[in-house]
Amino acid sequence: MRKHMAVIVAGVLAAAGIVVAGVTTSDSGDDAYTRTSIRWYAETFTLAVADSNAVVAGSTQLTEGMFPEGHIVVHGCVAKDVKFTLTAGNGVDAADAGDWGVGSVAAAGTDITTTEVNIIPKTAVTPHSTTNDAVLADDAMIDGSATVADVHLNFILDGAAVNSHTNTVTTSGELFILWSLIGDD
Repeated sequence: MRKHMAVIVAGVLAAAGIVVAGVTTSDSGDDAYTRTSIRWYAETFTLAVADSNAVVAGSTQLTEGMFPEGHIVVHGCVAKDVKFTLTAGNGVDAADAGDWGVGSVAAAGTDITTTEVNIIPKTAVTPHSTTNDAVLADDAMIDGSATVADVHLNFILDGAAVNSHTNTVTTSGELFILWSLIGDD
């Protein structure tokens, strides 16, 4: 079997399509399985709250084009030491709660579901708290046959926790994904 190993430093390896600054990844494996490690530190994204007490979702893209074109099976994923910190004020404090997950598409709307959490399931979080860990319990199929799938860290903040303001979320953590390319149609 052909073995391969690629290390992407500072999130830049044009040949692999991974061009996200502030994120480092590495791949190892053979023709059957690939293990991708993704680490990020101080990645930021914005939560823009239109109405008081509205649930709001945000997302940061961790990779671009990490998976090849085709149908991907994620056999397992472990998220380790994931932490979220929100800007102080604007109705957000240390006791506020929300949820996070990892998916092949960015969060959109007032919840994170389906392809927004198909790599790491929706997991409860209290921002500003200690780090969070999560595990994908079952295999997940990602359809990248029409568009190559990316990896997005998605986050929602509960409606009662916010006012009508914009907050910046800073996050750090690690993902370890075991996946296979099944084929393309």
